[in-house]
Amino acid sequence: MLELIQQHESGKPLDLGAAFSETIHKNLIAILFISLIWAIVWTLLTIIKAIASSSKKKNSGSRPPPTPQAAAAVLAGTGGTFSWIKLGISMIEKIFRMFIYLVLPAVAWENKSAFAALGRGWNALKSHPAEFLGATMASGLVSFVVFLPAVLVIMFVKTAPDYVWYLVILYTAAAWIFSMYVEQMTVALLYLWHMKWEKAVAAAESEGKPKPSISDIPQPSLLDDINEFAPSEQPSAV
Repeated sequence: MLELIQQHESGKPLDLGAAFSETIHKNLIAILFISLIWAIVWTLLTIIKAIASSSKKKNSGSRPPPTPQAAAAVLAGTGGTFSWIKLGISMIEKIFRMFIYLVLPAVAWENKSAFAALGRGWNALKSHPAEFLGATMASGLVSFVVFLPAVLVIMFVKTAPDYVWYLVILYTAAAWIFSMYVEQMTVALLYLWHMKWEKAVAAAESEGKPKPSISDIPQPSLLDDINEFAPSEQPSAV
């Protein structure tokens, strides 16, 4: 997806094959290493959640046999009892996932190594924490709206044929995919905005002008006619 965005913002026709080839031949090692870091963190957070909820399950007796309805509830995040610890860990998971998505454009667009990309992503987050928080909240709102139909069915439909719950499971799986797509698209545009800001800062410093804030820079959009990666407009890293 990031390679396709670069093609679009370079004024080139979209070529899925070329995007896939670019990813495999230039960026695969860095992507795998970053994915490994995310997998380790996710595993640790999952273990913490399991430990936090284990004490509540000790006195609950034997578990009932699994059903499609129970599977749909777990997939939609409505299964089990509420816990502030689980909620906090879920928020940490989302923030870290958004950070990983913020790192990946440095790999795809600037061909950075894994460690260099992590540094670039951290620099973007540190430079624009409010914008990162806004992107996180906006993507969370989209996720809430997308998951709402499935949650309402699970909450208010007590009995239904199994095929209804299978449909809910399929819908919820698609909602997860779409939500993660929105998360990555949101922070990818934030990283592109950060690159434009870096270019503006470099130009201001060379001319002896005050350093602009990111709010002074037009926010990039995939729907405008501005090619952010065109040679005359290529943002340069500071």
